Amino acid sequence: MKVIAVNAIAGLIIHEYVWYSTRRFRMNMPKVDKYFPVHYRYDAKNWSKLEHMIGSMTILIPKVLLFTGLFCSIIVWTKIILLGADETKPLYRFRRWLFNQMMKVHCSMAMIFVFWTHVEHKMVSHKEVDYYREYLGNERAQKLIKEEKIQPQAEREFENFGKGRASMAVANHIGYIECISLFTGPASLTFAPKAALRNWFLIGSVLIANGSFFVERGNDRAVDELIKNVS
Repeated sequence: MKVIAVNAIAGLIIHEYVWYSTRRFRMNMPKVDKYFPVHYRYDAKNWSKLEHMIGSMTILIPKVLLFTGLFCSIIVWTKIILLGADETKPLYRFRRWLFNQMMKVHCSMAMIFVFWTHVEHKMVSHKEVDYYREYLGNERAQKLIKEEKIQPQAEREFENFGKGRASMAVANHIGYIECISLFTGPASLTFAPKAALRNWFLIGSVLIANGSFFVERGNDRAVDELIKNVS
């Protein structure tokens, strides 16, 4: 009974703190939402404090403990994978494959048992996405850009002569759950975090093993170097 009581009280305290911290999303502020649409939560109007409170007082703490355990397991496995590796260079071949598989297993477990979410990834053909012409241009334009005969901006001057191919997808994120879900997919995932994260306790090792490109925010030269390393 004591364990159940402590679990309920701790969950209630966390719930009240988070509910207060997210009050901005529940406010009706059209002017602010207009200028900051990326921060607007369309589902906030459906939030029920009572429903969240019940979950917080019952399953929140066990889910937090499970997530913490998975995170600690990731750290341990990452340290093992990095044994003998040069942490100033990206991981290659077996080490990188082993890290990716380890992250896929842990993140899949987190999505299912912590977030109660099933993630599916659908493989599509180039034809189904129109060969990415909207973003990469047509085949002739891509060839000329690769040969440095024209600037990328000039590709719009050409008509669609052929099929393009994509080699990389770049995306931003507004939370952490997107990163976790992407690790469960077939793609090779890496990040471009701020340089200070390299030295963060525990997290730095995971980012290094992931082959992250650390960037000094606000430094234009660092951005140029990042683009050069990625390309």
